[in-house]
Amino acid sequence: MTLLSWNCQGLGRALTARNLRDMIRKYRPSIIFLMETKINSDRIKRLRLKCGFECDLYVEPRGLSGGLAVWWSASISLTVLYKSRNIIHVVVDTDCLGLPKYISFVYGPPKEGERRTVWNTMKRLVPSVDDSWLAMGDFNDLLSQSEKEGGNPRSIRKIMNFQSLLSSCDLLDLEFKGSAFTWCNKRGDGIVHERLDWALGNVAFRNEFDRAIVFHVDPVGSDHHALVLDCCYIDDKAPRSFKFEASWTQHADFISAVDLGWNGVGGDASNKIQDLIRRLEACRKKLVEWSRREFPNFRKVIDHLRNELNCCYTGPFDAEKLVAAESLVKQIEKAWGREEAYWWQRSRITWLKCGDRNTSFFHSSVIQRRQRNKILRLRSDAGIWLEDKKEIHEIFSSYYKNLFSSGGPRLMDQALLYVKEVVTADDNCLLTQPVLDQEIEAAVFQLGAAKAPGPDGLSAIFYQSAWQTVNREVCAMVHDFFEGKAGVGPLHDTNIVLLPKIEKPDDVKHFRPIGLCNVSYKIIAKIMTNRMRLLMDKIISPNQRAFVAGRMIQDNIILVHEAFHYLKHKKKGSKWEFALKIDMNKAYDRIEWDFLAAVMLRMGFCRRWVSWVMECITSVAFHLKINGRPVSSFKPERGIRQGDPLSPYMFIIVSEVLSLMLQMHIDKAELKGIKLARSAPTLSHCFFADDAVLFLKADELNCKVLRMILGIYCKASGQLINLDKSSLYFSANTPTEVKERVAACLGVTYTDSAGKYLGLPTIWGRSKAGALAFVRDKIGLKLKGWKQKLLTFAGRETLIKAVANSIPTYPMTCFLFPKKSCIEIDRLVSRFWWGQAGETRSIHWRSWNRMTSRKGEGGMGFRDLLCFNKALLAKTA
Repeated sequence: MTLLSWNCQGLGRALTARNLRDMIRKYRPSIIFLMETKINSDRIKRLRLKCGFECDLYVEPRGLSGGLAVWWSASISLTVLYKSRNIIHVVVDTDCLGLPKYISFVYGPPKEGERRTVWNTMKRLVPSVDDSWLAMGDFNDLLSQSEKEGGNPRSIRKIMNFQSLLSSCDLLDLEFKGSAFTWCNKRGDGIVHERLDWALGNVAFRNEFDRAIVFHVDPVGSDHHALVLDCCYIDDKAPRSFKFEASWTQHADFISAVDLGWNGVGGDASNKIQDLIRRLEACRKKLVEWSRREFPNFRKVIDHLRNELNCCYTGPFDAEKLVAAESLVKQIEKAWGREEAYWWQRSRITWLKCGDRNTSFFHSSVIQRRQRNKILRLRSDAGIWLEDKKEIHEIFSSYYKNLFSSGGPRLMDQALLYVKEVVTADDNCLLTQPVLDQEIEAAVFQLGAAKAPGPDGLSAIFYQSAWQTVNREVCAMVHDFFEGKAGVGPLHDTNIVLLPKIEKPDDVKHFRPIGLCNVSYKIIAKIMTNRMRLLMDKIISPNQRAFVAGRMIQDNIILVHEAFHYLKHKKKGSKWEFALKIDMNKAYDRIEWDFLAAVMLRMGFCRRWVSWVMECITSVAFHLKINGRPVSSFKPERGIRQGDPLSPYMFIIVSEVLSLMLQMHIDKAELKGIKLARSAPTLSHCFFADDAVLFLKADELNCKVLRMILGIYCKASGQLINLDKSSLYFSANTPTEVKERVAACLGVTYTDSAGKYLGLPTIWGRSKAGALAFVRDKIGLKLKGWKQKLLTFAGRETLIKAVANSIPTYPMTCFLFPKKSCIEIDRLVSRFWWGQAGETRSIHWRSWNRMTSRKGEGGMGFRDLLCFNKALLAKTA
């Protein structure tokens, strides 16, 4: 982690605040220590919120002098052990990796007598020799005469006092890069340089953080250099790859640049795919050249100016260099202004709908997501923490190569017996009819414009914006594929990126592999998906509610909720029943290709269509990327990609086999489901993609038949049931011995807690409001995050309507919320709107009832959640 320490000499100036924000953007510190703030904590808090830090601690200035501030992110837990005008001593939670156990933020008084008192206080704060300790700040002292240039020499007595402090506390000077001095008086007639700012660590710190390094950042907005300490510095950046920028499409010369690249190469009528690949490559090169001219890298300009400024402060300093330094500071300030305007213009595409020109909000969100997705350490199968990059890469590569390797020959015939022919000759004619140019164009514009691109770096917005230029070659490539003249070929390369499935992942299994496909391939897949959509309702059983037009997720939620309610209240009778939640391990990634092809042929799909599908699935090449860096490449032998338009349909076609197997045994009375009422139909299973819940009688025969069905299906399809995440819930009348017998037969643990299904409670418990409290908490977290960004009222309004009011929509389509829950959510939103922070009260100038009325009637158009809830339920009914 990184810490920043800066004697800012007053945060009230715009230039000082801007430099602070720029350093935060560049170095991304987790903790910031500011000295001589000279303004009260209320003003500093506003700046802190703009900078994206959640936690703070202040020592108020006396008049216009002094003042300390410490900011840190919410992921870090600090406890203050001592606080004064000159020292803030904290202990860091042991769970906060990458930080020393103790940190002392120090501001040494300019007067020697006061400084000596502070040094004596520091000596009493020395922790155990085994605990890492960092002391950082403006000490206003020197260790040797060489650390001062110009003016009178420092008193030996003062130097020895500082040396005594370091010796008594066992503190060592940490290595640094940058200027040899950290302060300058900036007086043309008597320039003085001194090294007054220090980062010091004890032996335990040096041993634990052997890669720690300090950077002296150039002084802009203050006479002091800021100190940036990277506790685990690694000078290793992932190579940058080409990515198409959506903002390029807004430039007047964009189409001309595309034309030059696209039409600058000769065509190849014999191989349309290779012709398209050559044109895409030429277009990428031309766009890179063009963007460097039209979209200069303001970061490089600013960094160049700062390097020149650093040269001014390195070596002998005179009046001429002082003038040059002041000129460079003005140039940096102008460059910042141009950069801000540039990023605002880019972000308008995103924020135009939101009505808020807050670019920092967008960039902060991107940085947070990148930090969250970054993989820096991993726990091995032996439980050992690994931090070495090569070891982490090897573990992931080995795991995914093994995951996507076929299980070899399997017995499929028994599972295929349950599949019937449902696709007719007319259906196959519809699927395989010639592809029209209009169909290709429709598919292109249906793709998400801003979705992450594949290995070629070109997102859908490139094709959509330059369609008049690229349409002929793209259509020719698509026609070649569907006419059987060529396969997908190199267009099918796919980047595999890893996204965490849980809050703090520490195992390979805690990450979800997402396939980033080239848009040129997605066009083909989207055309096939559009054609298949017309048949899905016909070939997929009603038990599966995912990805089929006309079927809604709330149907499953309501049905499962009622079934669990029935089981909870079934306290009498001799018939015992249970619900089984099945979790499939890496369901998409384990599907065997030969089984998928066999199922499609058995359903009646013609061989031509199946060959198209299998070409799209089997010709892929994976390129695994970790933290933006290519790690390994391999060709999979099974699995379908999350990110491929075809994958959802392919998955539910495979899972349809399990549904058919269960239903056939139910029809033969070999498997017994449950009835929620005497005249109700039998309920046996509910599927939503890979979420499966089974409702069956709790007897040994049922368990044996179910185990046989699951065994046949898993062996044929390659699926694997995750027994640790699967669970059993029994009806209230089931004896304990029966529960244990059934659980042992199925190999799944049983629980008295029904948990959630598709993110919503399956039973209410004692309080319905308590069961739905997670909705209020989720909104509260969102509002807290936005609060820190200090959005304008226009931004608050749009974000309340777009996000805070949309979070309850999903549960409200299924359940009637208690009035209490709606009032609590309204109170959270109201406080956010009126700018109330924590327990601090703010004036609510209008009642919430008035705020929920239409704007034409004097309100803001916010949702009345009670009415909204009833409207959603009426629509579902």
